[in-house]
Amino acid sequence: MLDDKDALDDVKEILGCTSNVKQYKKSGKYRWYLSISDTSIIKTVRKVFEDDCYRKTFSLKFPKIPNKNSLIMFLRGFFDGDGSFAKSAIDGFYNFKIFCASKLFIKELYKKLIDIVHDGV
Repeated sequence: MLDDKDALDDVKEILGCTSNVKQYKKSGKYRWYLSISDTSIIKTVRKVFEDDCYRKTFSLKFPKIPNKNSLIMFLRGFFDGDGSFAKSAIDGFYNFKIFCASKLFIKELYKKLIDIVHDGV
């Protein structure tokens, strides 16, 4: 669900999806969504997240991403979509905020970030 229809149109084109981008109104604001029902995409998402992704708000698990470069790209996308990352007023320090209700996801995210920092990436 997005405020920007153009982004979903781009996703639709990239995936070759035949579904329509649909509009709905929430809290007086128009939003857009794209429903994807392609079986192969659904199977891939379930495989990455290891289980059912429905009603995941409080139970989402961190995905298994064995390749470090892919993990870093996933983290970039996660922070871009569900958080923020900014340089602190104190030199050499950074602040980040994340928005996620799943404690399982956050705990594993923390472990992955610590691993990346200790590996010097």
